[in-house]
Amino acid sequence: MILSTISTGVNQMWRYKRLVFIYYLINFLFGLVLMLPFRSLMRNFGGRSLMADELARRLDMDFLFEFIKNSQDSLAPALVLLAIVIISYSAVRLFLSGGALAVFVKQSPPAAPLFWSEASRYFGRFIRLLLWSLLVGGLLLCLPLFWSAIERLLFGGDPYQYITYYGNWLQFGLRHLGLILYLMTIDYARIYVVQTDERRMRVALWKALQFLARNFWRALGLALGLYLVGLVMLGTYSLVASQMQSPISAVILALFIWQQLYMIWRMMLQLVLFASEVQLYQDLSLTDRSLPATGQ
Repeated sequence: MILSTISTGVNQMWRYKRLVFIYYLINFLFGLVLMLPFRSLMRNFGGRSLMADELARRLDMDFLFEFIKNSQDSLAPALVLLAIVIISYSAVRLFLSGGALAVFVKQSPPAAPLFWSEASRYFGRFIRLLLWSLLVGGLLLCLPLFWSAIERLLFGGDPYQYITYYGNWLQFGLRHLGLILYLMTIDYARIYVVQTDERRMRVALWKALQFLARNFWRALGLALGLYLVGLVMLGTYSLVASQMQSPISAVILALFIWQQLYMIWRMMLQLVLFASEVQLYQDLSLTDRSLPATGQ
């Protein structure tokens, strides 16, 4: 079922492939706004030194620490800009998610008018949903603490070294699992809002938790499957990018193109995730009477 759901998600993403361009364009513009001031700082600090060529080949930590040490006054405004861009980017992505989910739920071409109108319609609700979800997120992100308590209870305050070693890996896995579960909860709550036009975000959050409790393994399998695809994409990108370490203009241009292709793949994967989650929710709503029927 998971593979068929992902296949449907891919088809839906491709059917509304213009959404990929919207997501990519927003990502590119925010990246450009963020890059320009830091590029200027870097050029002022190392543009006329041999370190500029060295930095083009690899990330030199000595250069980075020296840059931070000698650019504190000029770096402070850039860090403020960084915070503003991150918050603004997160808000815009939340805005776009309403339009994308509405397109996949309602599947009513043409997609563009529906996308922008529904994005505006659900934006305020999604902000309230995000605030409500912080309670759930706080609990899920504390999953590693449960293992710490169990470890101390079973093995005392000074466990064997191998217990500590494997315990650290387990906590690492629990931390990522908590993040994935949190993102899943938000996604299915937003799908519920779009599907039912629910205005009470605490109700949408509760319905999402109920849905995940009843369909935990299928929902988790879908999320983990696409998460692994993302890891493979990241590994492939990093492997190729690591070979493009040269100040030669042609190599820098090739690296830029490769980076943009990777960003397009990431936007496509995000939309495949949305479409697949919508498909899974709608498929299960046909067999679960407690879920709202498709098309409401």
